[in-house]
Amino acid sequence: MKIINLKKYSGTVVRKHIDDYCGGKVEKNKFWGLFDNHIVGLQYCDPGYGIAGPTHNVSLSFFKNGLGAYFRNIENNRLVLLTNQEIRSISIEKRSDVVRPFDFSMFTLLMKLGVNYHIAKKILMPKEIIEDNAGICTITTEDHHFTFTLKKMNAAKVGEIFQQTGLESVLHISIASPVIIGSGYPAK
Repeated sequence: MKIINLKKYSGTVVRKHIDDYCGGKVEKNKFWGLFDNHIVGLQYCDPGYGIAGPTHNVSLSFFKNGLGAYFRNIENNRLVLLTNQEIRSISIEKRSDVVRPFDFSMFTLLMKLGVNYHIAKKILMPKEIIEDNAGICTITTEDHHFTFTLKKMNAAKVGEIFQQTGLESVLHISIASPVIIGSGYPAK
């Protein structure tokens, strides 16, 4: 594992560290995001501080031989580089959401039209949501466990991205289907 303080280093120095440690960019995805292909909208709570500790917004970027986790908050701006050999396991988990939509809601209409649940759930009214569970992504190395809450991307999409990275052998995905109470249509 290599940690780079982005308040101190930037530009070509950071790219040199990425090239040396993780093999550099994945060429087929050279137009995606800040560091190329990435997963955005993750949140990390530092376990050293307990539940009330500082949170970091995190983006994951994939390189030829590893990945980078870009941690930032008001105080910190760091890039943690991990090689594929250092990663022991990656787990993506999501428990079932439980919703009880109104008979005449936009969610109900969209679901009847065949729209994907993850898109339709964005317009649920607060009274229709009984239990909303965020996905969790855990990356384990020999001496660290990084546990991220998925805030912006759904767990299925994150799983699809990880399946394209060469880390399939250490990837475990467990995503429960949503429970829609009082509906005559299955969740998609």
